[in-house]
Amino acid sequence: MLGDDVFQAIGINDTSDLHIKGALREGKIRSYIRDGSPYIREELAAELIQVGRQLVKEHPDIGVILLECTQFPPFSVDIQKALSLPVYDVVTLAKWFYSGLVSVPHPKWSAEDEKEALLEVPTSEMAGRKFSNL
Repeated sequence: MLGDDVFQAIGINDTSDLHIKGALREGKIRSYIRDGSPYIREELAAELIQVGRQLVKEHPDIGVILLECTQFPPFSVDIQKALSLPVYDVVTLAKWFYSGLVSVPHPKWSAEDEKEALLEVPTSEMAGRKFSNL
């Protein structure tokens, strides 16, 4: 579980703006993961929405939700619609990272702009490169 030791290890020393709430201890999600209970998507989504609503009720200044568990991405859209907040998870992280590797032109750009904007770098050329901020 995420705690101050994890945040300190990655250089986050002030966690006063971070609010963590886990799935219900005896809820459907934990029962599914721990005991292999039936996967009933609607029930799992409803539970995560319930937890999200409670979190926002306790901390109304929340501006974004981060789903830390790799079991939760299938419910991101449900949570986002219910809470009207941006929701991030491991899938959005992977999509963000990939979008930096493979640029795709906006569909409304002209053909001329598209030729200039599309960056195609073979994967073999990227192997072993270090990534940095610009």
